[in-house]
Amino acid sequence: MEYIRTNVLALEDELHEALRECGWKPWATSKHLNREAFMKEMVDAWHFFMNIMLGISPGMSPEALAAEFAEKYYAKNQVNQDRQRTGYDGVANRCRNCHKDLDQAGVSLYSPLYAGSFCDRTCVGEYGRKVREYGAQDS
Repeated sequence: MEYIRTNVLALEDELHEALRECGWKPWATSKHLNREAFMKEMVDAWHFFMNIMLGISPGMSPEALAAEFAEKYYAKNQVNQDRQRTGYDGVANRCRNCHKDLDQAGVSLYSPLYAGSFCDRTCVGEYGRKVREYGAQDS
């Protein structure tokens, strides 16, 4: 876990360094981009990103990991395009307890006792406990 934490922090730092190479502030007039320096920081960020991905994928080659990641990226990109096309608001169709998106692959819809939908029985139970303990929930 320390390895992942260290690499996440390093990745975040490299992304901040990349931001310093472009005019990203909406309140400032500069919209500059120092592309070479920006790319250098993004390569550094990629290094730490790949460290993280390889750290959670023991025994996997960088090439196999890149192929898996690309496949998942393109699938998620399609979901995002569909959401934009259909007016996705980011709020509707979420589990009432954990707020997980019920449209995600691998998330099943479970709708028993309480009004609204849940991703699984665990969230229904947790929501019921909150209702009993704190009263009606507006999540």
